[in-house]
Amino acid sequence: MSPEPRPVDVERGLFHLVDSGRLEDAEMLLSSALSLASGRQAVASGEQAGYADDAAVSPLCPRPSVCDDGSKAAGMQKEYVQKTEGAYRIAGTRVSLDSLVCLYREGMSAESMVESYPALTLEQVHGALAFYLANQSEIDAYLAEGQHAAEAQQRQSRQTNAELIAKLQRARNASQIPG
Repeated sequence: MSPEPRPVDVERGLFHLVDSGRLEDAEMLLSSALSLASGRQAVASGEQAGYADDAAVSPLCPRPSVCDDGSKAAGMQKEYVQKTEGAYRIAGTRVSLDSLVCLYREGMSAESMVESYPALTLEQVHGALAFYLANQSEIDAYLAEGQHAAEAQQRQSRQTNAELIAKLQRARNASQIPG
């Protein structure tokens, strides 16, 4: 009996597949890992039936489903990211996709992201990162647009509040003790 893959091994496998441009394989691995996790939950709660030998089921070859005809199960896919009021958010939370993408670009692991955002599960983080990677050009354009808008807003604010900013700088300089 082979040991079950650890979450860190699955994560490394996902990143390797994505880095090598094999997005379909990465999606399959993520789906298999999520299927395995939900299967473990079902076995633990006594809901699983019909599989006497769980050791024979590989994590990369999930149990057969009612959708084995090759079609995608429209009602069975989870939505991990939602666009609400023009912003991408992790479904069911107020956490922005921007936050996770920034951490991902910095090289942070999914487990560390969960520690940083306790409202998220590991499944949600992996699902959100898979969404980002599958829609990377669209999301990168969205992030760039947001960055440009923030810079324009900052310039406008500095122009509008120039007198207040100057007054605050004079007050700061006046309160400093000479050297």
